[in-house]
Amino acid sequence: MTKSALVLFLFLPFIAWNQEFYAFSSSENDFLTIQNIHSRGDSLIFTGGQQEFMGLEGRGVHSYKNGSPSSHIEGFGVSVWASCLFQDKLIITGLFNDVMGTPSTSRIAAWNGQEWESLGGDIVGGSYPESVLALNDTLYFGGSFSQIAGVEVESFASFANGTFQAEESVLGIINGPLHLEVFDDELWGAGEFVVDTEGNSIVGVGRFDGTHWNDVDGGVTGGGRALFADEEEGIIYVGHAGEFAQGGSLPSLNGISAWNGEEWSAVGEYNDMSPSVRSIIKYRDQLYAGGLFQIDDTPCLLSYFDGYHWKCVEGAGGPEADGAIWDMVIHQDTLFGVGSFDDIAGLDDNGKFKFYMHPDSVQWGVPDNVEELQDISWLIYPNPTDGQLTIEVAAQNEYAVEVRNTKGQLMVPKTSLLELRNEFLIEEKGLHFVHLYFEEKLLGASRILIE
Repeated sequence: MTKSALVLFLFLPFIAWNQEFYAFSSSENDFLTIQNIHSRGDSLIFTGGQQEFMGLEGRGVHSYKNGSPSSHIEGFGVSVWASCLFQDKLIITGLFNDVMGTPSTSRIAAWNGQEWESLGGDIVGGSYPESVLALNDTLYFGGSFSQIAGVEVESFASFANGTFQAEESVLGIINGPLHLEVFDDELWGAGEFVVDTEGNSIVGVGRFDGTHWNDVDGGVTGGGRALFADEEEGIIYVGHAGEFAQGGSLPSLNGISAWNGEEWSAVGEYNDMSPSVRSIIKYRDQLYAGGLFQIDDTPCLLSYFDGYHWKCVEGAGGPEADGAIWDMVIHQDTLFGVGSFDDIAGLDDNGKFKFYMHPDSVQWGVPDNVEELQDISWLIYPNPTDGQLTIEVAAQNEYAVEVRNTKGQLMVPKTSLLELRNEFLIEEKGLHFVHLYFEEKLLGASRILIE
């Protein structure tokens, strides 16, 4: 008997709601997108395509400390895509030929706190790393680039002790990991990849052990878009553009899945928001998701998970919401975010926000319908099968099923189960996924092999 149990997250009881967005200043940015935000000591560091920041000229890299902004690049020749902090330096990659005339800083450069310097070579051509992250004493770069400092690579490279090195990569619609995170002392990557350079299946998210990329129990569908490691809880969260994890067998309708070191689980069993998450963070022990998604048919830039449902943060959504939140960080007990949005909470402060929640004001929820939280029992046999498939359920005329192959193609359209025992014929050989529905809600999934 195969059972699909809806997972509950148990949290604190409901407490009154008290929150507020704040503007940085009265000056808007002249910006394309602020891609990244970092917290270092008393300062925040912003990197991206901004051409002006809080009234300051300069482009690509700015900092903010004690209410005052600073610009670290003069002129308008730099657009930063990815950045990270590494050994007291800020590392940037993006679309630029050099940084303020510094030699060998095409597409990649380092700020040492006083001046810009080279990492030892340029990136030649129109491409550049779209992700960069430090793990211990090593920098890792991912994205669709093929050469770095004279070293031929295939969309993934490392930098240690002053030397670049090509590493095994992951390939797909866009090659290389587009998002990087450290979890349990290992490097994780997310992106549009489906295989490694050896042809092994690694879909949407993978784990790099220092030599090889490793599959994480089937990965996630739709491409990985965000990573957030909660080391305290031993969980890494993955935002993805599809609605399934675990090789397509686990429904994850909100596009956020959690890996606890042993198995995947969906964050939220109800279909609350469209899977368009670009950033994930934990604030006040509560998960927040940034991007631009639909909640209750309304655009929303920032949502929170109340233990049962994803809900739009008050002020972060509405018909006029556009752009997206790309990155978030906790700094001095406040949530900060950046992106490509024009407005949030009515503040005239495009591309950036700060959000404060009183410690006693976190809001947790309760389930809508207790009946939906009961185990659903169903039986599928034989498995493997030659194409003849039997599905048994506990009640007739209440459930429906559909069957898809590993490419997402529909083999059996959504069909009501009119009997307790229902027969199906599937002619295409290979691995397939059977999805069980109740009143348009996806309750469970099971893998079957057609031989």
